[in-house]
Amino acid sequence: EYGPFIYRFDAAGSLVASGATAARAAEVSRTAREKVEVAVVEYQAGRFDQARKYLEEALATDPSDAFVNYNLGNVYYLQGRFAEAEKL
Repeated sequence: EYGPFIYRFDAAGSLVASGATAARAAEVSRTAREKVEVAVVEYQAGRFDQARKYLEEALATDPSDAFVNYNLGNVYYLQGRFAEAEKL
């Protein structure tokens, strides 16, 4: 769990954040955890460029964060950036 959101995967394998909304994403400040929260909202909305941006920023803060690495890899994969996805 990061902040007020609870992350899980649904039956189709998509990342789901309980209680996450686009309005909430706009309100949060950009600490590392909050960047992850915003990234999840952007990911769910299909805005993968924005999700990537926030995940990359969060990864710069903590390169060992498994949640961030995994989800950034997923975003890279969805964008066809396979070489970058493999590095994570």
